[in-house]
Amino acid sequence: QKDPSMKHGTIHDTISGGGVACESNKAINVGPDIVQNFSNSVQSEVDFIVLSGKIDSDDTFCLSGVVDDDEAIDEHDEKLDFSVKMSIYQNEAPKETTDQDSPQATTNSESPSLPLYHDLDNEARELRQTFLDMPLNELSSAQVVLYATESLGNLLRRYGELNGAAGIGRCGDVVVKGLHATGESDVVENDAENLRFPLNDAIISELVKKILTDATGALRAKAFLHSFVLPLMEQMNPIVSDPRAARRGDGKPASRLLSALLATLARDRPIELVESVIFPILTMTKTIQLKEDAHVRSIEPSRFQCELIARLLQGKGALSSTAIALLIELLHPLTSEKKPLHRGMEWNDKTMPLVTACLNRQPILDNRVVARLADAVSHNLTTDLKQLMEKSIKFSNLFHTLVTKYGAQLRATGKIGRLIQAAYTLKTFMSKSITTSLKKL
Repeated sequence: QKDPSMKHGTIHDTISGGGVACESNKAINVGPDIVQNFSNSVQSEVDFIVLSGKIDSDDTFCLSGVVDDDEAIDEHDEKLDFSVKMSIYQNEAPKETTDQDSPQATTNSESPSLPLYHDLDNEARELRQTFLDMPLNELSSAQVVLYATESLGNLLRRYGELNGAAGIGRCGDVVVKGLHATGESDVVENDAENLRFPLNDAIISELVKKILTDATGALRAKAFLHSFVLPLMEQMNPIVSDPRAARRGDGKPASRLLSALLATLARDRPIELVESVIFPILTMTKTIQLKEDAHVRSIEPSRFQCELIARLLQGKGALSSTAIALLIELLHPLTSEKKPLHRGMEWNDKTMPLVTACLNRQPILDNRVVARLADAVSHNLTTDLKQLMEKSIKFSNLFHTLVTKYGAQLRATGKIGRLIQAAYTLKTFMSKSITTSLKKL
C-alpha cells in the first residue's frame, strides 16, 4: 500500500534479504524465500523502487546488504518509541495507515463531532495545555516563542488545507477556548487557569508574520485575526480577562508589541482588521446566566482599548479612508423593516471620541449612513441618556463634527429641522455654534 510518508530511491542491485520492493507499475511483498527464488530467476539487473521508513539522515538508508531481522526490528521499535515521546514537540502525532475507502477516512464537514477535525483537535488541545502549564515568564522566552510559532503555524496550515477559513477558525476555537468536538469549551468562569489566554503578544506577533503573507486570502486572514488577534486584544478588558474583577479599574494598557502589531495590520490588512478585531471589540456582548434565563448584555470597551483604537484612526499609520467608512457603517447599522441587523456600538464618553475621529477623516459615506448618524444624535437627546448627553462636551464635539463635515448630505437627507431641535437642548458652550451651522444649511 502506498504511504506518502515513505521515501523512495531507485537502484540497480541484486536482491538480498527481506524487504518491500515494487516495479514501476506494481508492488511486491518480498520475503526471504521469495527473494531467493526471485534472485535465481533474474539474470539481469532490474530497476526497483526501494521503500524505506521516514529517515533523518543518509546513514540509515541501506541500499543493499544483509540486515539482521531482529536488530532491524529493535531499532525500528526504538525509533518509533522516541518519535511518540517527541510528537508533541515536533507537532507530529503517530499516524495509522488507513485505507482511503474505509469508513475512518470518510469525513463530514457539516459535523465537527465526526472525524473531520478529530486528530487535529486532539493535537491542538495538547498544545494548548502545554502552553497553559508553562509559567508566564517562560512563555515569553525566545525558544518557546519559536516553538509555538512553528507548531501553531503547522497546525493552522493543516486546518486550512482541511476546511479553508472555517478550519482556521476551528483551530482558534480549540487552542484559545479549549473547544471539544461536542462544541463545549474548557473555559469556565470560575476556573482562572483555563480562563487564561494560553498565548501572548510575542507569540501572536511572530505568528502574524508567518501566516499573513501576500498569498493569504481575505477570508483566511479574517478568520485568523478573529481567532488569535481579537482574543489578545480582549484581554485588555478586565471583564473578559477576569469576570470576578469586572469593575476594578480600566484593565491593562496595550504592550508595545501589540501596538506595533495593530499598526502593521492597519497598514497591510485594514479591512480585515476592522471586520475581525476593531468592530468586535467595540460591540462586544456577553451572555449572562440568571437563574434559568440567559441574557445578552453589551460589554463596554475599556479605556485602554479605546485609546489603542484611536491611535489607529489618525496619524501617519492610520487606517485607510475605505476602512474608516466601513467601520462607521458597521458601528451604526441600518435598520431593516423587521429589525436592526445588530445593535451597533453604544455611545459613551469612551466611544464617542472614536466616532468623532472617524468623521474628521471625512471618508465617503452613503447618505443612508449619514442619516443614521443624525438619527443617533437625535435619539441620544430624547431618551434616558438625555441628561448625560446634553452636558457632554464629547457628545457636542461629535455633533459639531457631523454638521460641519457632512452638512450637504444632512440637507439632502432632510434631517436639518430635527437636528436644530436637538441642538437647542444642548447645555454646552458649543450649542450656539452647532445651531448656527445648521441654520446656514
